[in-house]
Amino acid sequence: MLPDKLYEALPYLYLASGGVTTLCSQSFFTLLPAMLLFTTGAWTWVIRTEKRRNSYALRFQTKTGWPFWWYEFYPFVLMLSGLVLLGQGPNGFWSLPAVVALVFGLQFWCSRLSCRTKGIY
Repeated sequence: MLPDKLYEALPYLYLASGGVTTLCSQSFFTLLPAMLLFTTGAWTWVIRTEKRRNSYALRFQTKTGWPFWWYEFYPFVLMLSGLVLLGQGPNGFWSLPAVVALVFGLQFWCSRLSCRTKGIY
């Protein structure tokens, strides 16, 4: 059994290590496992969040009519897209869309974090 602090930090560790590895990867063979690690962190975070979400987020989800999977994974898709574009773009052309995707992804994720009733201890 893991200590509570480590258990709560695991999705964030997966996301951070997958994000840094995605940003620093130079080939497809390192990019694929990095994206898988990031996706594992996102999946773990979504599963845990479902049990901790307050009613505001559920009302928003039903009001928008977004499918569950799209509502939950949209911030992570934006962040991962931004990291891939930023890390793989050989020139500065993809830098602005990458930063925009990262900022919007982080903004959406922070709004999801505010709807959690239990955070990292």
